[in-house]
Amino acid sequence: MSGRYTLFTDFESLIDRFDIEYSMEEDLFMPSYNIAPSQKVVSIINDGKKNRLGKLRWGLI
Repeated sequence: MSGRYTLFTDFESLIDRFDIEYSMEEDLFMPSYNIAPSQKVVSIINDGKKNRLGKLRWGLI
């Protein structure tokens, strides 16, 4: 099945790599090795000025 991916980095690596302001609790972030369409996943969201973490639904509408 297509459209699946993994996210297994640690929380601090995401924060450092993407210069993210803390907007999400670390305990809400968990690595996943089989993310499927329709699941909510941690995403990097840019508002035009800064990056933040949030959860978005993965997949096609």
